[in-house]
Amino acid sequence: MSDDSRKITSKQVDFINRLVSSSKEADARLKKLLSEKYRTELQDLPRREASDLIDELKRVSSSDPSHSEGNLTKKQQSFIQRLQDMEERVEATKSFLRECGKGGIDELSIKEASSLIDRLLSIRVGKRLSDVPATDKQIGFIEKLTKSDKGNHLAAFLKEFGKKSISDLTREEASKIINSLRNGHS
Repeated sequence: MSDDSRKITSKQVDFINRLVSSSKEADARLKKLLSEKYRTELQDLPRREASDLIDELKRVSSSDPSHSEGNLTKKQQSFIQRLQDMEERVEATKSFLRECGKGGIDELSIKEASSLIDRLLSIRVGKRLSDVPATDKQIGFIEKLTKSDKGNHLAAFLKEFGKKSISDLTREEASKIINSLRNGHS
């Protein structure tokens, strides 16, 4: 069976749907191409034609001014989260969100996320979170998450990080413990 005869994949359908949901121009172009060029429904497109359609929609959506106002990308969100490695960057992010009237990073547009990333990358001085003590809120949350196992997980984490007490943890270590406990790992 040739590549052209196999049907569009679910990943291709999902990607096309993301493109058209963030660009009015791409949505209009999709409807026109399906009715006039391909003369079929999206789910009936062969993979090769779906690939060509994706290329066309990417071109259209990148030139659409409304595209920059769509929600930030997963890649942007992940990068912003990785940049939360210094106290100054954490504070800069909070300040930026207040300035934009946003309740969280996930509410940013592509353009706003890009501006925040530029701002965070410009911050080069200060202590890294690996040098800053864990917050009282982090310590309290860790204690709450480890309460049910009588502190066995906590003891294992303290040993892993070479710490004698929960109050010796850094903000970065506390964050790793919290994420691990939330994900059910010990």
